[in-house]
Amino acid sequence: MDLPSPVSQKSYERIMRKINLASREVADDSMKNAAKEEVSASGSNEICVSGDGTWKTRGHTSRIGVFSVIGDVTGKVIDVAVLSSYCKGCEKWRGPKSGHSYEEWKLKHQPHCVKNHIGSSSKMEVNGMKEIFQRSVPQRNAKYIKYIGDGDTKTFPELQRTAPYSIEKVECVGHIQKRMGARMRKLKTMNRGKKLSDGKSISGKNRLTDKFIDTITPYYGNAIRQNNSSVSDMRQAIWAIYCHYRSTDEEPMHHFCPIGDTSWCKYQKALATNSASLFKHKNIVPIAVMDEIKPIIAELSAPKLLKKCVCVWGGKTQNANESFKSTVWKYCPKTSGSSI
Repeated sequence: MDLPSPVSQKSYERIMRKINLASREVADDSMKNAAKEEVSASGSNEICVSGDGTWKTRGHTSRIGVFSVIGDVTGKVIDVAVLSSYCKGCEKWRGPKSGHSYEEWKLKHQPHCVKNHIGSSSKMEVNGMKEIFQRSVPQRNAKYIKYIGDGDTKTFPELQRTAPYSIEKVECVGHIQKRMGARMRKLKTMNRGKKLSDGKSISGKNRLTDKFIDTITPYYGNAIRQNNSSVSDMRQAIWAIYCHYRSTDEEPMHHFCPIGDTSWCKYQKALATNSASLFKHKNIVPIAVMDEIKPIIAELSAPKLLKKCVCVWGGKTQNANESFKSTVWKYCPKTSGSSI
């Protein structure tokens, strides 16, 4: 077949470097414009951003990590840091890493080396976010004074220590919501085979089932989102869920539920229409099970936790970051080899 000769490896790499350079410039301009839009929409250069990271492989062995901050108002990517503890070009040197020849090769390779992180993959997010925050003012003319993050115990304290301005953390409601399901499933596992105060196990029909957990978890999240301007209102809404499910015909506990005929609580609706005497509780969760759940409700309705979720503009989430991560790995599949 009369086909042209394939491009040489050196030519291919030269072309890819040019494409990479052009792509970086376009991406940087786009993110700078996104920062300007966020500042304009916020009415100040002190803005709220959501930050999160993603890794090429699961676990603590990933060599590549991508970290982003996204504007809370516009939902646009403001800055990205890509860290790698691996460089394919470095593998081309086969000899001992010492001597004149190695130093000469290293000097030539250095401008093209993509390894920009030394340390564990778990430390990547800390370093990536530090890099983003430290260049926020000189490159984006913005201060990320509110940081929407998950329950990560390393990143935010390090940002507080190293950022050139003070930062306040706003908890991601989505991650807080997940804690309810996680705590209840852990409770179910830990009590497997044990008998509760009523002589029965914690799981089973009309007890602590996966369906019940999947039902109460979003209710907990909604209680936070719908009352995000007041800690006391959040707490009341959360305890309303608990008391609602604990209620029986003999002991109705709907005092925290919204009142009136538009309430989601059927008992309160019945009260509003003067038909409470005819009301019968259905799908009652046994008191023994609810007593086991109570410490979890108390923990996840603690004022210290809920204060982090208070926000005038609504419950904050990292959904935009999750969407961005999905886009990244759509175009750079985790199943195929790649480097930065």
